[in-house]
Amino acid sequence: MRELENCRHLHTWKLQEDDLNPDSIRYFETVMSQSNGYIGTRASFEELSFREQSTPLTLIAGLFDKPDSKYKVTRLAPVPNWTILHYFDGTHWFSLGNGKILEHTRSLSFADGVLKRTVRWQSPSGRITTLVYRRFISMARPHVCALSVKITPENYDGDVIVSSQIDYESWYPDGLAQTDLISSSIKNDIVSTEVRTKEEGHLICESARTKVYRERQPIKCRREDTSQQGRASEDISFCCQLGQTVTVEKVVTIYDSLRSSSPAQSAENEVINLPRYSALESEHRRAFASRWAESDIIIEGDNFSQAAARFFVFHLLQAESKANVEIPTDSSIAAKTLSGYGYNGHVFWDTEIYLLPFYTLEQPELAKHLILYRYNSLEQARLNAKAEDRLGAKFPWESAGNGIETTPKWVWVDGRRLRCWTGEREIHVTADVAYGAWQHYIATGDEEFLNKIGIRIILETARYWGSRAEREDMPNGSCRYVINDVIPPNEHHECVNNSFYTNALARWNLLKALELIETSAGRAVADDIESIDIEKELWRDIAENIVLPYDNRANLYEESEGYFELETVEDVSNLPIGAYNNQQVTKQADVLLALHLMAELADKKSFKRHYDYYVPRTTHQSSLSPGMHVLFSLAAGYREKALEFFKMACSIDAVRRNHASDDGLHAASLGGGWQAIVFGFGGLKITESGLSISPDLPDKWKRLRFGIRYRSRRIEFDITQTSLTVSLEMDQFEPLDIEVQGHMAHLVSGTTITLPIVPGNPAHPARINPIRGRRFEMMIFDWDGTAVPNRSAPIGRLKSKTERLLAYGFVFAVVTGTHLGNIWSQFVRKIRKSLRKGIIVCCNRGSEVYGFDETGRTYAIFRREASDAENQVMDEIALEMQRILAEKNITSEIVWDRMNRRKIDLLPGWDVEKSEIGEALKTVQSMFNAVGIPDGIKWAADKLFELAEQKHIKNLCLTSDVKHLEFGLTDKSHSVDYLIKEIAPSLGISVKDIIFLGDEFGEVGGFIGSDSLMILPEVAGECI
Repeated sequence: MRELENCRHLHTWKLQEDDLNPDSIRYFETVMSQSNGYIGTRASFEELSFREQSTPLTLIAGLFDKPDSKYKVTRLAPVPNWTILHYFDGTHWFSLGNGKILEHTRSLSFADGVLKRTVRWQSPSGRITTLVYRRFISMARPHVCALSVKITPENYDGDVIVSSQIDYESWYPDGLAQTDLISSSIKNDIVSTEVRTKEEGHLICESARTKVYRERQPIKCRREDTSQQGRASEDISFCCQLGQTVTVEKVVTIYDSLRSSSPAQSAENEVINLPRYSALESEHRRAFASRWAESDIIIEGDNFSQAAARFFVFHLLQAESKANVEIPTDSSIAAKTLSGYGYNGHVFWDTEIYLLPFYTLEQPELAKHLILYRYNSLEQARLNAKAEDRLGAKFPWESAGNGIETTPKWVWVDGRRLRCWTGEREIHVTADVAYGAWQHYIATGDEEFLNKIGIRIILETARYWGSRAEREDMPNGSCRYVINDVIPPNEHHECVNNSFYTNALARWNLLKALELIETSAGRAVADDIESIDIEKELWRDIAENIVLPYDNRANLYEESEGYFELETVEDVSNLPIGAYNNQQVTKQADVLLALHLMAELADKKSFKRHYDYYVPRTTHQSSLSPGMHVLFSLAAGYREKALEFFKMACSIDAVRRNHASDDGLHAASLGGGWQAIVFGFGGLKITESGLSISPDLPDKWKRLRFGIRYRSRRIEFDITQTSLTVSLEMDQFEPLDIEVQGHMAHLVSGTTITLPIVPGNPAHPARINPIRGRRFEMMIFDWDGTAVPNRSAPIGRLKSKTERLLAYGFVFAVVTGTHLGNIWSQFVRKIRKSLRKGIIVCCNRGSEVYGFDETGRTYAIFRREASDAENQVMDEIALEMQRILAEKNITSEIVWDRMNRRKIDLLPGWDVEKSEIGEALKTVQSMFNAVGIPDGIKWAADKLFELAEQKHIKNLCLTSDVKHLEFGLTDKSHSVDYLIKEIAPSLGISVKDIIFLGDEFGEVGGFIGSDSLMILPEVAGECI
């Protein structure tokens, strides 16, 4: 716990402040702040001690208003301070600056979010009192806050006073009023205050009920309205006795007019009917515990890392909760959460890139709520784009309540007023939003979300990039697309052309839109866009020709055009701010972040090369940077650097750094810290291909344990230095495949597997080829059930990935039982003509092989066609088999129109989908069992072999998909034989460079699956 200075307050399950230091008042107000996602309150003292150093503040999610100043932008409106509970011992009012403090300690429990404070105070008159405060913001009741104080007089008795107050002039440090008082009243022991925001006219009402108890029984009190300017106040007088403890309980409700038609009535009605403090705290603690049960991280062997991990998770749990969904709040997470006034409560790209992964994998319904905030502001995003004469939707760099750009145009830095360009130029946020929505979908598999929300976000943002990229014609007749005058994540450079990060994310956005528009849901969205056919052709052209700056000599992506021409600096840590624009200096993760988010842009060696170049040039003058660099360091193989960056990430807020956290927590660093643990040291990776894990624990860590929710399934990971245990909760779903250190593991519901940790295993197996670390040049794959679920399924994603690999020279060989027309209409014709030459179609179950020339036209490579005599024999076998089945009272039909083969249909009239195979198998087995043939499919197959032998047909090819018994002269083995002996050698591809994919490698009804026929003897043992 002493590895870092200024972290004595950080414990594994709590923060604890033992020393009163006026210089650290605001720091502890921030890190001990409490929230339930709807209400957030800083940890100011209940008696408002150290008022000059303190910043009491309560904020409500999504409640924005503009101060009465031309220099200020819309910001979260401060609401009345509910926490004031002031004690008078009969001689003096308690204050930390009045009399002597004999003992003072404060602690915030990570387990339940309860803030506890113990004070022994000796007033100037010599009276000694112990005060024990507890307070929380309820996770069980979204509108409720509660505070209690236990008062024990140690050397006196007599009349005392507790003043219960609501301060409706609690504002930002600049003192600018954002609310006006509407009403303030005290009736029936309820103090109520209602205020209205100055510009938007939002109403906020707080109602407080304060009661006094001794030994759980109410005691007689005298109440006096002592309200004055700025505060509604009720003084409660009662008699205390030496050594006897009295408990004062203040329960508060807060409502606003964005979520309630009558905030005053709602607040008063609820507060009247609330139970006592203890009951409220109990239900709050249970609610918090249920969230920890899903989200806790356990680290053994390193107490500092364990404490930091819980610090991250605790504040993430507070920043967004079920309250935001239940109320609901049309809001997202501010850059400082609800813990402070920094950045005006605005929302940045932090949410989509740094925070969403936590919520998507731990609390997916909350992640969806965060994305809904963007979706609900799409109309304003369209207006933002229209204001620039662009199409589609442009999300703001800084967003408040309605999606309007709220970035201040001028900011004060070191006493100077400077122009702020981020609102106009830092446009990568638009692609970041789309990327976040897609990542949520691939982790949750939520088709309804994708179809209703995700696709529209991705298409509308693609439209923006389609109109933002500018075409430049080149002297050689080609063209390129540029995006100029932008600010990249590296904000040290305020106006650059062709930012690699911006252009790469824009390209991704366009490609993803092109992929999704091929789906039925995508087409439904696109039908609303009149010019979509023209636009999508432009998207394709931009995606193929957009500038991704690359220096062939250095073999590096360039952060932006001209970056490599800037002056190189030996030490970037002490540069004056004005020098940045002319130096090769990077503020935070930029190129490396792009390569991390789009891993297909760089293999492991390339990523390391970029790491070695850019990290020495990075100042990390952003809280967003250290956590991500843990991931980058592990991916590049620098384990010690990863640990250094992790300590830096922990130090952003969990460790006191001068006054860096005074104005609020750094939300992105919380998410980045979580990612550093789970994605970094835990090695978890979620891609479109699925889930993989490849841990790389620091040497000091003896154990790392965490869990996630992936596609509605709870998965627990327990990692030590020598083993990895994966547990899948009991559910109703199919088995789950997880890639573990490059090998596929098959998990059945309710089971646990333990595997050894491979020494030296790479931290990110996805940086190399995900299957056994091997590179492949050719894929031989089945079509129905493997590439597509059925013949009518859209192939948007498959098309996008296929084209990407074809562009690199990868060869795709389809091996299928159907005819060329089906594969052509569903697949080949949708691939760009120039890329089709990398596709081979082996169809009609081994009978034909087709290729495609440079213009995309089809030509025949191989064809095997039965003679008239062979066709006659197959007809005779089919008719005889039908007769045999009929004798057993089994109805069947013959499918005649199949090249070189025939089919016996055992389930005529039922078009069996792949998902129905199990049900079909039961039906067929029941049918045969009913006539005394328990191994029916195998029995029928044996009969066919007997008939073939009688007809002098050698090597009859026979397969079954349960519904059919298919026999003939060829099968998939003939296709593969031709591919590996004729096609692959001509392309310089060996067997070990081929990967085989199919869905019927095992037995089906006791008969070998058709895809098993692809694994020839010369292939087995060499291929995957």
